[in-house]
Amino acid sequence: MEFFAKLCSIMLACCCCFGFAACGGDGEEKDPPAAPVAQSISVSGMKTGFEYGEEFSAGGLIVTAKYSDGVTKTVEATDYTVDSSAYRKDAAGTYTIWVISGKLKAHYSVTVGKRTYNGNWNEDGVLRILLIGNSFSEDTFEYLWEICNSLDINAEIGLCWIGGKQLDDHYAYLTNLRNVYEYRLKTTENGGVLHSRMGVTMDTAVTDRDWDVISLQQGYSWDSSTYSKLGPIATYLREHYLQDKPTQINFLMTWALPDAGPGCMLFDYYDSQAEMYAAIVSAMKNNVMPLDLPIIPSGTAIQNARSSYLGDTLNRDVQHLSYGLGRYISGLTYFKKVTGLTIPANVFAPTGNYAVSARDKAVAIEAANNAIEHPLEVTRSQDTAK
Repeated sequence: MEFFAKLCSIMLACCCCFGFAACGGDGEEKDPPAAPVAQSISVSGMKTGFEYGEEFSAGGLIVTAKYSDGVTKTVEATDYTVDSSAYRKDAAGTYTIWVISGKLKAHYSVTVGKRTYNGNWNEDGVLRILLIGNSFSEDTFEYLWEICNSLDINAEIGLCWIGGKQLDDHYAYLTNLRNVYEYRLKTTENGGVLHSRMGVTMDTAVTDRDWDVISLQQGYSWDSSTYSKLGPIATYLREHYLQDKPTQINFLMTWALPDAGPGCMLFDYYDSQAEMYAAIVSAMKNNVMPLDLPIIPSGTAIQNARSSYLGDTLNRDVQHLSYGLGRYISGLTYFKKVTGLTIPANVFAPTGNYAVSARDKAVAIEAANNAIEHPLEVTRSQDTAK
């Protein structure tokens, strides 16, 4: 019996050892595998181009996370933030936008376009115009403020001019900061009293106001070979002085020279006034329109008026417009093109030594209206009776 009892004890001990061995062997419980971890995020679908003044928007943005197990998943909008603090709606350029999800970041670039002239010159209640050129721009400038003022338009009209110079000259003076210009200014604030400064640089005039419109002009407007610096002048102004401004640069189309008979300047270039006008139109099509510069068709308005009873009487010499009616027609044309407004019957007309009669005024308005409607072709006047 004693032997049997010892044997049972030994067998019981062996069973216990076996059981413990079995528990500590292959049957032991393991920790569950680690959950996949997001390792990077990427972005897509977002808007990357904005207009000047447009508020930033992340609309359309899709954020995707890539996990450690190779799986990709869309990140919920509540699980990421967008940092657009670098964005500026009031300055053209490229800006970096950051997307942040936990400790992960991604970025993308957006661009804000340049501010462009939208035709709304009355946005701040003031119409600001600067003409740059020679004495032909001076002719157009003469009554422009008075026309605006008579229609209750708060206007600031400037003229940066130097006599007899061409586009090549203006480009050289602009890029070399030559102080060779006269700068004239009329404003509603000072009642249209002319203020003038001599010996200024073009950039002085360009930066003096936030101009709605700046005009360029060529003296030899009929000669296409003289327009090579038109584009470079416009580009230089935009890049150096108008980067974030809505200023429109346009082109003042001047007139064919008067036919005053043998010996006049017209015949130094063409056999007839009609030929010179056709050459001016060709120059507009070949040199101005490809640059997307709006055209002020003063030259067409003058030609329109010449088809009336007035005939070829709108110049004071062999080049320049007459002090009264000629200058007035060019000013009306400029006004209508830039503002888009109807020219009413009660619009200003010159008085005194250069008075414009009621009949002359009607022809001037007709000529300007027709020039805006058909800027590069003559529209004959309805008033031809002598």
